Amino acid sequence: MKKYLFLAVALIGLVSCEETLFQKEQDVPKIDFYEEVMTVEAAGAEEVIIPVQSTGIDEVYISTCDYFDRWEVDNESGDLTPKESWIEIVKVISNYDEQTRALAMYDSAIVVRIKANDKGVERSATISAQSFTKVDTMTITQLAE
Repeated sequence: MKKYLFLAVALIGLVSCEETLFQKEQDVPKIDFYEEVMTVEAAGAEEVIIPVQSTGIDEVYISTCDYFDRWEVDNESGDLTPKESWIEIVKVISNYDEQTRALAMYDSAIVVRIKANDKGVERSATISAQSFTKVDTMTITQLAE
């Protein structure tokens, strides 16, 4: 009987130690643009820096809604060839301090290049950034001349 009582007390001690270990802050993926909307002049910009706070930027996507500005149409065959986009990713900047967290928080940035808008119509693009399983988006609107 004493053997079982000792075993029960030991198990209770292990369970309480385990609970203490898991009470530490749990790291979860995070990504947030500092601004959700940005406006750029019609003249464009060689580099626009978009600040992001994340647990590391794994992927960046840009989507634009202007179908006719994305494709060259071959008048004979009707085939579509992609045009060079008016907005493109230049680089992702990862500046961070070493931290003790398993998933460090980075103050990063995405650098994009925006061509001049000579179309006479305001245009916009959505930038999506991903950190692990989390995704955040922001919209860049370029004014018309």
